[in-house]
Amino acid sequence: MTASTVERRDLRDLATFTIDPVSARDFDDAISAQAIGEEGARMWIHIADVAAHVPEGSKLDREARRRATSIYAPGTVEPMLPHSLSSDACSLRPGLVRAAVTVELELSGAEVRKAAFYIAR
Repeated sequence: MTASTVERRDLRDLATFTIDPVSARDFDDAISAQAIGEEGARMWIHIADVAAHVPEGSKLDREARRRATSIYAPGTVEPMLPHSLSSDACSLRPGLVRAAVTVELELSGAEVRKAAFYIAR
């Protein structure tokens, strides 16, 4: 079963906020949270699901693995992925449906009570 054939959990109704700075060129990290009782919380941490756009073993996949990360220098960036993916299709931008990998945490104070990982949109 590939990432494109797996059913994604629909999290579009959650209030979600990017944790990347305004100056970022790509917005690939985001969070959602809600209170549970007086001391509990549920938190979702979302990371852009690049694998939904980059077929495993493809030329693009091999080049991204070779680069390993985006490189930032003052006034410039050498992205791991082409701009059309890193700054658009894989960017977790407001009002747009995007593929993400999510960890959902149930917290009691600072203690993690439950954790679940899944792919989402």
